[in-house]
Amino acid sequence: GTMLLSEYGLHVRDESLTEPSALAMDRITITAENLNTDAGEETPFTLAMQINSTGSLESEGTFGINPLNLDLDLDLKRFPLPPAAAYLESILALKLLDGEAGVDGHLKARQEPGSELKTSFTGSASLTGLHARDLKGDDLLKWKSLLFLGMNVESAPTKVTVDNIGLTDFFAKILIRPDGTINLRELTRTGPDVPPEPGVPGGETTPEEESLEANEKLPPQVVINRVTLQGGEIDFSDQSITPNFSLKMLETGGRISGLSSLSTSRADVNLAGKLANQAPLEVTGTINPLAPEIHVDLKLAMKNMDLGPLSPYSGKYVGYTIRKGKLFVDTHYLITGTKIDARNSVFLDQFTLGDKVESKDALNVPITLAVSLLKNRKGEIRLDLPVSGDLANPEFKIGAILFKVFFNLLIKAVTSPFALLGAIGGGEELSFQEFDYGSALVPTTEKLDSLATALDKRPALKLEILGKADGERDRTALIEQSLKDAVLAEVKKDSSRGEGSSEIQFTEISAGEYEKYLGRVYRRATFPKPRNVIGFAKSLPVAEMEKLLRTHTEITDGELLELALKRAQAVQNHLTSSGKIPPERIFLLEPVLELPEKQQKETPANRVEFSLR
Repeated sequence: GTMLLSEYGLHVRDESLTEPSALAMDRITITAENLNTDAGEETPFTLAMQINSTGSLESEGTFGINPLNLDLDLDLKRFPLPPAAAYLESILALKLLDGEAGVDGHLKARQEPGSELKTSFTGSASLTGLHARDLKGDDLLKWKSLLFLGMNVESAPTKVTVDNIGLTDFFAKILIRPDGTINLRELTRTGPDVPPEPGVPGGETTPEEESLEANEKLPPQVVINRVTLQGGEIDFSDQSITPNFSLKMLETGGRISGLSSLSTSRADVNLAGKLANQAPLEVTGTINPLAPEIHVDLKLAMKNMDLGPLSPYSGKYVGYTIRKGKLFVDTHYLITGTKIDARNSVFLDQFTLGDKVESKDALNVPITLAVSLLKNRKGEIRLDLPVSGDLANPEFKIGAILFKVFFNLLIKAVTSPFALLGAIGGGEELSFQEFDYGSALVPTTEKLDSLATALDKRPALKLEILGKADGERDRTALIEQSLKDAVLAEVKKDSSRGEGSSEIQFTEISAGEYEKYLGRVYRRATFPKPRNVIGFAKSLPVAEMEKLLRTHTEITDGELLELALKRAQAVQNHLTSSGKIPPERIFLLEPVLELPEKQQKETPANRVEFSLR
């Protein structure tokens, strides 16, 4: 026989929900010709209805009762989502304000006796005009259209193929609230655990359950040929810091091609956008998020981002505002299974700190010195921040590790600044310049030349010079030098040597001449001398005369401090004479005399030491 329903209406209202849901189905028309419930028989039918005044459903096909069999075309247009929102909101913590769904395709469903239901669908689907807010009333998601084209979906086992997923004119809001909570983490509702369903008594399973278990062992096969994004906006706001921070990513779009659950698959990623409509952001590489073992090989490049708006973060975590600067980032993330290896190259151009900000969260690092050390003559800072680890380790957090690497870099810069300068100036240890004992002459200028080169490349740095003297060894060397000077003076006073005596150097004096002139120095000395029986000063061997002259030569602490100062001045003069370091960048500190009984460090004191500011 034939069944006909025409222009019927069915209104459903579910008041068991917090907010009652109403669905009005009007103008329902159903036809079924040659209705037959016999085994193997199928009945042609048509179905049409209007849904909540805007939507419609049309279907045409056949159905059978024994076995259960459906084969139909399905055309659902503008199905309103708000009536179904209450059911969705029982799972997700959001408020669905608007949106429509559509389905156009061919559906098959069949269940043979003793087997599970097998279904397939080919066609397309859409969600358009979606608008959702979080439970606190802030916009969360919007989009013009989300299309699923070229769909082929099968169950038992699950197979999904989609030719193209397209999302256009979309908006997403990421919000960190004043208490530090993130709106996206609030989306999933948590509820009491649902107890597992009891098994079949006696431990037996039905044929349907055996078939289902067998299919569940097979992983779902999913292929998505292409995902396209166009006209996106991502709005990030952080209300947990003062002042609040906000940033938008506009013109977000691109393509992901070749998504597949096959373990050997690699999907190409090419996405782009603009931060604050100024700084371009690009993401390129390959991924396979649907495969059993994760593979990610992505590069992210961001250019020309103004750092001034990031002042709320720098004030909190660095202790200074940012007056100006541009940020360029190149990152490369490689993930194979649970292993991650990331390279982060950061380039800061004209980065300049502003006012100091009191913050308990600020890094305990002299950040102004670190910036001066890292910034070159062009006002550039280049940082490489590698991160590697195992994602399976619950203690491994990429953000925390990256911050630690950055923090360690700053610590190294300020605790071992001359190691950094040495790398810039030629690889030498540039924190000091040694001198010969008793001398203020720079023995070799190679190190100072390297220091000048390094400082020239770091124009924001100022150099402090501390001259030092050793109270024991420098004193001994000065006594020895005083003795040589006295002998040389006697040589130069001796007119019998001729006119060339005034130009003679100490090294040119012969051993015989040395003994002769040393004797004259000894006789002129006023200290008590050993005498013979008739009262005249005895003639002594060279070694004894030297010993008595050294014993009675006094070098005061003041003279040693003067030596320390002269050493510092010699270094200062050489650095400034290079033309690379202006005098205003160099500061002489009060010289230091290290006496043996007070010397605490084992490092020699016959040197000039440097510090940076």
